[in-house]
Amino acid sequence: MKHLVILLLLLIQYTNAQIEGEHNPPELDVKQYTSMEEALANKKDVRRLFLNSKRVSSGIPKSIIQLKNLEELVIRGGLGEVPEFIGELKNLKRLYLDGNYFKTLPISIENLKKLEVLCLAENNLDSLPYSIKSLKNLKILNLVDSGLEHLPETIGSLNNLKILNISYTSISDLPESSKNLTGLIKLGIKGTKIDSLPDSLAHFYTPIKKDIHKIDVTNPKNIKKLDLRNKRITKIPDSIKEYQYLEELNLSNNQVENIPEWILNLSNLKVLELSNNKIKQIPFSIDKLTNVNEIYLNDNLITHLPESIGNLKNLKRLYLSNNKIKQLPKTIGSLINLEHIEFRENMFSKLPNTFRNLKNLETIQVESKLLIKNSEEIRRLSGLFELDLTESGLNKFPDWIKDLKQLRKLFLYNNHIRTVPKWILTFEKLRIIDLCNNDFEQIPESLTELKSLTKLYLSGNKIVANDDYDKQEEINKRYLDLYILFYTHHKSRHK
Repeated sequence: MKHLVILLLLLIQYTNAQIEGEHNPPELDVKQYTSMEEALANKKDVRRLFLNSKRVSSGIPKSIIQLKNLEELVIRGGLGEVPEFIGELKNLKRLYLDGNYFKTLPISIENLKKLEVLCLAENNLDSLPYSIKSLKNLKILNLVDSGLEHLPETIGSLNNLKILNISYTSISDLPESSKNLTGLIKLGIKGTKIDSLPDSLAHFYTPIKKDIHKIDVTNPKNIKKLDLRNKRITKIPDSIKEYQYLEELNLSNNQVENIPEWILNLSNLKVLELSNNKIKQIPFSIDKLTNVNEIYLNDNLITHLPESIGNLKNLKRLYLSNNKIKQLPKTIGSLINLEHIEFRENMFSKLPNTFRNLKNLETIQVESKLLIKNSEEIRRLSGLFELDLTESGLNKFPDWIKDLKQLRKLFLYNNHIRTVPKWILTFEKLRIIDLCNNDFEQIPESLTELKSLTKLYLSGNKIVANDDYDKQEEINKRYLDLYILFYTHHKSRHK
């Protein structure tokens, strides 16, 4: 048995090594060329090529087909069309075309027989060509926020596919052929309308929750992770109390009304998922779960949290959205290791003054108006990475934001802002600002001086029409180190 477990571990490690690079190219000790001029001067040596939006503003140059040994191509931003000659790059293994605005792929994609990774996230795709079935070596297909409404029936021919991510698309169901994707180890469907999967895929966990052991139901000591989602359970089975070594328990999407006291004796529990049930009350002794890192209680009927929740010193993620909570307890400020909290759609509008003590908090998911109303608490969250003040009726940057020096992402779209304050230049880690649908009449010059900034979203302002690509190109050429986006997008692409 010991040898079998070791073999399984080695197999998982090997598999993970082979599928590295879902979102970004894997780290390699091979030079990445960043201009066609340099690449063409070293044709035989070029294995990796990255072209930014400025390099492809007039399209992919046909001279790229001279790079016969090219294995990795990354083009992010500014690409409106993928040419037919892309199919002549016969040695291509990794193709990253995310963050563009093209609508389809050419049929010639079928000629990329060696392709292992295809990333088409954050585009405006109408469809995928049926010829995609020819990509028999494809292991990763990333379609996050790609605009797709359906997958081609030929998707089931991708026998070697390990990761398929269609999160934040308008896809509502998978084609019949998807049942043949038996090699999948990850299927991303977050933010879609998919509510059922083929029987062959219904077992899915994402890799972080996927148990590498075969569950031996005769020996509770072997069970570390238990998935009882979507089982129409009304009462949590008493038999689970025997699983003292359980680390992850998922009972989401059931009809559970009560959390039994014995569940709090599962002292090894790290992840407790009880989302989308009918739970009204959390046991006061919740603090017995001293090792818990993540608690999911969103979409229930909870009216209050016990004071004892503040004793969960190892808690990092807490999900409470869509409940009936009337106020947060003051002890919430004692969750010193909390990194993420969600409490949208509840019944309170004021945060306790202890909330400011959450110095390790990186992200908050809550209505933006609640953040503004409680700005004195929010401004003291010195570790905050992300701030979302969407649709807040703002006509300027709130001054209290300037205290949040660790921000990486700032969302201010759908407001009435016209200018950017100079203090923004003190934000040395800010990478993304979304100012779409505001009242800007010109590019905010202070943002172009912000060295850390990589993406600036400005569609829906008065600077340039969304379809005036010539002017957009002219603007982008002025700021070589900043990627300015003028197309309509879904917020999920920033996540």
